Amino acid sequence: AGATVTITFDVTVKSTTLGDTITNTVKVGNNNYSATTTVVKKVYSTAKYDEPIDLVLVLDVSTSMDSASRLTNLKTAAKSMINQLFPKGEETDSTVSIITFASSASQKAKLYGADKKANALSIIQNLSSASGTDINEALQLTNKLLTDESANFKNGEKPVVVFLSDGAPTPHYFIYDGEYSTWDGYNFSDNTETNINAQAATLKTKANVYS
Repeated sequence: AGATVTITFDVTVKSTTLGDTITNTVKVGNNNYSATTTVVKKVYSTAKYDEPIDLVLVLDVSTSMDSASRLTNLKTAAKSMINQLFPKGEETDSTVSIITFASSASQKAKLYGADKKANALSIIQNLSSASGTDINEALQLTNKLLTDESANFKNGEKPVVVFLSDGAPTPHYFIYDGEYSTWDGYNFSDNTETNINAQAATLKTKANVYS
């Protein structure tokens, strides 16, 4: 009896309206104890990276991505990552690079900083599909970027590679009317499981990879 009990609240403030009152309550035994906080300045919460990140987006734009809104969903996910990488009004040394692939791979952006956020978002928004899925070339180009630009990455840690794809690589040969055939105008001879696995293994030594 007569002892003093100290209750510590971790207060969650969701309101940004000045003068609003937020009450947090804790139950101890049969008693409820409350702490009241009044909003005296606006508080904003934005998802962001705590440390600079060198992000590389490797994006599948093959024709199969047209099905089931996959390309639309890819664009939404990629733009969300860019917006979180470069929060509005925040200074950051993070960078983003963009590689796309279908029948071949292409580097669309290299080490874009916050000053080129709008450019990066525009690149994503304007992506369109094409035939083929050359995963080997996509990984090869990603490895080349990481090697060539290793001295220019802002963050002291490994870059982060996010690989977004919906399917399997296009084989060099396919069977048509019981005979082996190749794709007219395309060469997928290097797009093999062995080569893809080798490129992926190399990539994992250079970057933190998510797919």
